[in-house]
Amino acid sequence: MKDFLYKKYKPKNIKDFFGHRVIKKIFNIFIKKKIFPSNFIFYGEKGTGKTTFARIFSKSIMCIKKNSCESCKSCTNFSKKIDFIEIDAASNRKVEDINKIFENVMYRPLFSNYKVYILDEVHMLSKHAFNSMLNLLENISNYVKVVMITTDIKKVPKTILSRCFKIFFKRFSYNETLLYLKTILKKENILLFNSNKSIIKYIALNSKGSLRDALVQLNYIYMLIKSKININEIKKHLDIFKNRYAYCLLDCIIKKKNLIKTVKKIIYNNINFKNIYIKILEIANKIIILKEIQIKKMFVFIKIKYKLYKNINLNCIIKLREYLIEEIYSINLVNNAENFLAGILKINYKYNKYTQGQT
Repeated sequence: MKDFLYKKYKPKNIKDFFGHRVIKKIFNIFIKKKIFPSNFIFYGEKGTGKTTFARIFSKSIMCIKKNSCESCKSCTNFSKKIDFIEIDAASNRKVEDINKIFENVMYRPLFSNYKVYILDEVHMLSKHAFNSMLNLLENISNYVKVVMITTDIKKVPKTILSRCFKIFFKRFSYNETLLYLKTILKKENILLFNSNKSIIKYIALNSKGSLRDALVQLNYIYMLIKSKININEIKKHLDIFKNRYAYCLLDCIIKKKNLIKTVKKIIYNNINFKNIYIKILEIANKIIILKEIQIKKMFVFIKIKYKLYKNINLNCIIKLREYLIEEIYSINLVNNAENFLAGILKINYKYNKYTQGQT
């Protein structure tokens, strides 16, 4: 593996672009009909392909021959940024910067069908810069296309949004991320043994819908495995712990026994305390959903040892959930063993006091 994976597998055309089926269909129609809106805004979470897709789309519509032919003057000069201008709005946020960027907007493209401007992180522009942009978008020529990209669309003024064709790049699901990682592993001829497969699942879950983050983590883990570091050490380093710790801790709080013994095990195994809290919170959420909705089909989608918690009072588990959220905030401030132990004892005390009042 000579190149970093996220660079090596960055798509170069729309066909290679993973996922976002609807978005690809929309833009294929645009390219086929050769009718394009003047202004676009791509929005969504980081690592969902907004900037990469903006570059691919720009190159496709600028191409003189056929959809990124790689041989015409437009394609060969694309990286020279003559007709294609890409700007980071976070570092060019003043009105003077915007005016300078678009000072040559009145001139027709030199090699291409269109002159394309990409403004990344556009929500970072100042109020005056947005006002200048508004005037520009109102009077833009047909041969100019502006693509704005943001991870925080709420900060973009409505006057700008109303003049743009909006495209939402949703986060990739766990299954989509897992499929993508398996595809990459196959292409790289990387064979995973059973003990390593849980790590890939962890990456898919931990990347939170960002393929870029998933590839960066995969690259890192592959390097650790190649360095012959013990798989259990890697799991500890990545904080992959068995769910039984979370279930066990929850049982101790509910059944009021063996609490200190379980907490000692968690501290001894050096498990991230915040992640334990989050896992217990997830279990509590699932119990509440199953108790409140009581739909048999939900049991298929929500995997939980529900029988263990069948007789718990709903109000008690809701209260426990509140205590957990308080301690997640606390552990964010000080993530150490003492704070974790104090937090669990506090949850245990409050929960016991509350349940006594319920009986």
